[in-house]
Amino acid sequence: MDTAFSNHCYNHRSRQAVARCPECGNFYCRECVTEHDERMLCSNCLAKISPKRSAGSGNWLAYAVVFLQGCSGWLVLSYTFYLIARALLAIPDDFHEGTIWRQTWWNR
Repeated sequence: MDTAFSNHCYNHRSRQAVARCPECGNFYCRECVTEHDERMLCSNCLAKISPKRSAGSGNWLAYAVVFLQGCSGWLVLSYTFYLIARALLAIPDDFHEGTIWRQTWWNR
């Protein structure tokens, strides 16, 4: 390994290195490393040791939860509109025609 660049980032030669990846041995700046299992790893080594996910294997439960939340939200919203419609239908017809305001029901 070239010692002239040992204190500079492997990806960004103009930046000062702050950590050395224990997997590949290269030096990196703060933006190029991340902490994983109490070690500072570069993104390439982190991608190598991380478990791979297949395209549709692990997220079916998350999709089912989102779908059920959407369905329950739709049911709550439709029931709310149903209750509002029932309340509007419970208002007497005289009120809708405007004749209630011409009567003197409040003087009784």
